[in-house]
Amino acid sequence: MLKSINYIFLLLIFILLVYPIQGKAQYTHSFVRDSIIKEQSKQKPLPKKVMLRSAIIPGWGQITNKQIWKAPVIYLGLGACIYFIDYNTTNYKDYKNSYILRTDGNPQTIDIHDPLSSSNSEKYNEAQLKIIRDFYHRNLEVTILATAGVYVLNLLDAYISAHLLDFDISDDLTISVKQFEYFNFEGRNYFLSGIELKF
Repeated sequence: MLKSINYIFLLLIFILLVYPIQGKAQYTHSFVRDSIIKEQSKQKPLPKKVMLRSAIIPGWGQITNKQIWKAPVIYLGLGACIYFIDYNTTNYKDYKNSYILRTDGNPQTIDIHDPLSSSNSEKYNEAQLKIIRDFYHRNLEVTILATAGVYVLNLLDAYISAHLLDFDISDDLTISVKQFEYFNFEGRNYFLSGIELKF
């Protein structure tokens, strides 16, 4: 009987000595894990900050994400849109002014597309001028929408790419069981475990 009490006493002392060490080890482990997470967050750009940079200067967010090859693609898309905005605006104004001069009721005003004009421009009647004017106006609106679309895609690409920078794209497809953990909250024990799938 006395021997079993001694064994129990030794076991209790051992548990009391080892338990604080384990708690300290868990604290150290969590401290190291938190330090690693903080270090990674310093290296990885914040998605909102990256998106803000792309909003200020298109392509800046992609450069921040170290995807420099995307910036020329964005500038090419925006450049093409701006070119077509200028082209459609110029033609729209030209045919709009010709249509206004043609329909003002004054026979003395002659536009460059009038068959009576001596310019080398193509000649159109009133109905044709209206159709061409409306054509360039519609193209101008579509091009403005396309420019806005390229700009928004630039923002979305920067934001999503910043989120996916630490995404694992290795060929390693594994499944593992997470370490069994428990904690006590308000006198009740809670057990944590789970399955982790990498794909």
